[in-house]
Amino acid sequence: MQTGTACQTIVPLFRDPDATSERVDEMLYGMAAEVGLRSADGEWVQIRTRYGYSGWVKADCLLVPDMLDDTWETKARVLISHAFADLLSDPREDAPLLQTLTRGCLLRDPEDRIGRWSLVRLVGGEAAWVPTSALLTPENRPVPGSEAWRERVVNSALGYLGTQYRWGGKSPSGIDCSGLSFMAYFLNGVTLPRDADVQQDFLAPIARDKAKKGDLLFSPGHVMICLGEGKYVHATGREGYVIVNSLDPMDSAYREDIDRNCREAGTLRI
Repeated sequence: MQTGTACQTIVPLFRDPDATSERVDEMLYGMAAEVGLRSADGEWVQIRTRYGYSGWVKADCLLVPDMLDDTWETKARVLISHAFADLLSDPREDAPLLQTLTRGCLLRDPEDRIGRWSLVRLVGGEAAWVPTSALLTPENRPVPGSEAWRERVVNSALGYLGTQYRWGGKSPSGIDCSGLSFMAYFLNGVTLPRDADVQQDFLAPIARDKAKKGDLLFSPGHVMICLGEGKYVHATGREGYVIVNSLDPMDSAYREDIDRNCREAGTLRI
């Protein structure tokens, strides 16, 4: 089956080949997927992401192998860590803007560095310069499951605080509950399934009171990231954004409905 790579910053996946149908997920720049059926008008293609999620995307949002280096998927190992990062034509602040990427977008390993800038390649092969501080390399990621990794997962999730709730979203432009847990883990080297119930099956079940920082808490149709001491961060449709709440009735951030319905947690299988 042919592979397609996202060439736009955020590529929405829709349930049907129609932008008015349900948004079920988002691919981010540099992510690859298997390409299947094409709509009758040729404007849409059905894809299956590397983490097993299916939907329809606009055909012009993907590059296929004859349009890019066929080693992209194995060499694109660097993530954008800032909420947004401008890719410029030259290593200077006033250089022409080529593209703006968002947290979680993938790039190939830098080819050169000048001062605070790194030279990277876009999916079509074009050269671009990006602040080195905006790049997260595999070498900088702690071992999954370690205490350092748990701290990083928590910090990654907190980096989305205040982000608006968006059904099917997983970027600083808008994110849902399972999108937040997906990205908190993905930024730290672990790819979860997309939906909350499947994430729960993916992790090892533990009692709620045994959850540590970075573990996931579950209530029906909802997932949260444990911060420790009874606190958790989640993207909630009720408030409409990413917020920290608590399981402690004495805390001003207490959510009684979450406390009542959250009975299970999950931790990474090591």
